[in-house]
Amino acid sequence: MNKAQTDILWKALSDPTRRALLDLLREGPRTTGELCEPFRVSRFAVMKHLTVLRDAGLVLVRPEGRERWHYLNALPIRDLLDGYIDRYSGQWADRMLGLRDAVEGLSRSPYPLEGPMKELHIEQDVLIQATPEEVFDKLTGDVTSWWNHGFSESPHAIKLEPHVGGRFYEEFGGEGDGALYCTVTYVDRPHSLSMQGSMGMREPVTGSIKFELEKEGDGTRLKLSHHAFGLIDDEKEANYTVGWKVLLGERLKRLVETGNAEEN
Repeated sequence: MNKAQTDILWKALSDPTRRALLDLLREGPRTTGELCEPFRVSRFAVMKHLTVLRDAGLVLVRPEGRERWHYLNALPIRDLLDGYIDRYSGQWADRMLGLRDAVEGLSRSPYPLEGPMKELHIEQDVLIQATPEEVFDKLTGDVTSWWNHGFSESPHAIKLEPHVGGRFYEEFGGEGDGALYCTVTYVDRPHSLSMQGSMGMREPVTGSIKFELEKEGDGTRLKLSHHAFGLIDDEKEANYTVGWKVLLGERLKRLVETGNAEEN
């Protein structure tokens, strides 16, 4: 979509009457008379708004007998948004919106969920004296060796499969028993790894975790971004913030640099 098309769309969407017309058409196609009826302005004024929407490609008009039927065309809006949102950000936004709609629907049910809906944003980094390859191997290899079981209910095995579609999960010991934390969505070893999932939160939560590894002098700067949205209270946010600091900034760092995650 070029700049001229973008400008036309933004102009069409800037007027509240035109947005109201699109809301009506979202419910289904309507005739000209049906679209004019809810508004206090003249039929001529509504027709002018419909012409702007039609020229922007947002409304399609089909004559049927003596009637003119108007249909919503949402494709230009989607095309407009895609110009501002990349594929991975779009998937993340879709997940968050889906979760919001699901939770808001439950809140109106006879058995609503209780708790605060909020966003979680954790940004941390740690300098580890090792190559990116060495850090990546320890980060994704034997996770159990650097994972602090104080952050889980029992000392089970924690595993990360570093390939697209791989699982980040905890095994409970029984056949197939465990907890899925995240699913791997992107791998560029040894530079980057991204995952999506609740990261062990049992409440309705969706999240995204990204590890980035950059060579810095003789070491590697490991950066963490953990973003989540859902039923997250202040205590949970604090626990995850401290938890990642201990896991990456202390235990993983010691494991890579000394061969032992435990503090001497």
